[in-house]
Amino acid sequence: MLIGFKERWDQYGLIAYLTEKLKGVSPQFGKTVLQKLVYIMQEVYELPTDYDYILYNYGPYCSELNDDLSYAALLDGVNIDWSGIGYKISPSEKTEHYINKAKDFFIWKQQTYRPNNTAFWEYVCQRFRITFHNHFCI
Repeated sequence: MLIGFKERWDQYGLIAYLTEKLKGVSPQFGKTVLQKLVYIMQEVYELPTDYDYILYNYGPYCSELNDDLSYAALLDGVNIDWSGIGYKISPSEKTEHYINKAKDFFIWKQQTYRPNNTAFWEYVCQRFRITFHNHFCI
């Protein structure tokens, strides 16, 4: 009996992409920010990530996303470090490779969720908590 295993390059690429875009923009891009941001991108902007969220202590939480983050870090797609106040996710040497592996995923509806300007990402970092609260509590 053969066991099938499918790499989740789209999801790993999304994690790598957000890590690259939010370096130096967010005070600390960590696990909680990643969970909330991917939730908003999936639910509000209809990004097809196929994650199932539950309401948890700090907002929406998806164990599959946490597993994908851990696996991407294990393969050196991103770095995860403890900063004293929480986990910090930062780019690694292979982050760009992961983004390129998921390029077809980003081409689909590219204009909706792949803005390249820094102002958009600064806005997201400043406002996503309000957006999350309004969206999740309605």
